[in-house]
Amino acid sequence: MNDNTKKLIKYLIKTGVIAGVAVVAYSPGLIALSLFDASIFKAGMSIIIGVALTAGFGISTAQYFLPEKTHIKLLTTKIDVTALSEKLKAHEEDAYMGKLAAQALTQVDRLNKSIERAEFEIARKFDKSTITYQNFYSSVTAASNCAFENLNSFSNRLQLYSDEEYINIIKSYLIWRVFI
Repeated sequence: MNDNTKKLIKYLIKTGVIAGVAVVAYSPGLIALSLFDASIFKAGMSIIIGVALTAGFGISTAQYFLPEKTHIKLLTTKIDVTALSEKLKAHEEDAYMGKLAAQALTQVDRLNKSIERAEFEIARKFDKSTITYQNFYSSVTAASNCAFENLNSFSNRLQLYSDEEYINIIKSYLIWRVFI
């Protein structure tokens, strides 16, 4: 069964239970509720049961129709910045890929400086034992890990092509562009 089927079955079960409770609670034999009875307890119970059944039905309906919460999984692996820089420096000599590698290297340097600045400012403004410090620091760590992961993925893609292959791809693209 998929998730929607399970969700529908739970919804139907909840609705059935609420309907069953309503039938049993308002039957004349359970609490002997009557419109003409002067008992305050019985009248109060009928009001409480009515409100509880309405609230239960509303809550179960809302739970069924609300979207499920999704949890974002953060990267837990830390990229080795020196190995990343070495991979990018290996492509600096290439005619075409060298420009891209040089730009990525400047991004690595800028990212390192930004991380240092952010860590300094967080440490300056907050005590390390506070939750605010931990929240800000974890945000900086998650963002830097994501940026380094992207740069690592870019450097891996640079390794796929040599200059000759890149030139052939560009030539074939230009030839096809002439015909279109």
